[in-house]
Amino acid sequence: MNSEQAEAFLDEMAKAVCDPNADSKVTDRYFTEDFVQVIDDTTIGRSQLDSRINLFRMEYSAVRFDYLSVIGEGDRIADMHLVHATAKDGQQLTIKVISLYTLRNGRIARAESLSRLIEGNPEDLQLLVSGE
Repeated sequence: MNSEQAEAFLDEMAKAVCDPNADSKVTDRYFTEDFVQVIDDTTIGRSQLDSRINLFRMEYSAVRFDYLSVIGEGDRIADMHLVHATAKDGQQLTIKVISLYTLRNGRIARAESLSRLIEGNPEDLQLLVSGE
């Protein structure tokens, strides 16, 4: 996978999983059953990912991803992006994320990510990252 293909894949995945009208199995298309993510020193599995995506959909009415840099090589993708989200109460959230993804059979099997709050409430970032 080259960098253009990697950015297209990430963009398609992000839009699909954040779509409030998406079916409950949308993550099956993009993540392996044994998916693991380490984000800001918190490790989650696939079921926690699905729960966080559902929480995000319930709390936020609009989301946009701006890809600052994407590198794709073989079954690995590295990226830096901004997540801009508007909560249903109008609050704005902007998070900068740097991630390294490992793919297996065209789906994400592992993600290692670091995030930094740019705009918004720190509790919102904590909720999305740790689920607490």
